[in-house]
Amino acid sequence: MRYRVEQRTQTLAHNAVMKDGKMEAPFSVGPIRYAHWDFEPREAWSSDYWLAEATIEADDYTSAFRIFRRELNRVVPRIALIG
Repeated sequence: MRYRVEQRTQTLAHNAVMKDGKMEAPFSVGPIRYAHWDFEPREAWSSDYWLAEATIEADDYTSAFRIFRRELNRVVPRIALIG
């Protein structure tokens, strides 16, 4: 079965990923896509949150969440170090 899992994460760093200096640029690492939370082109980044989202193939929702968290725990510390 396929499960869609999302996690909002607050950051203390005022960092942003932009493309061509103009717009929000979501990016993916493994099965997870990372994007700015509450992005508005007119207001730019009005919050310090990121949304991590993925579609996970698993037997049940707890397994899907476990897979998602394992991937998230592998990537988020690396992003935090760069930020």
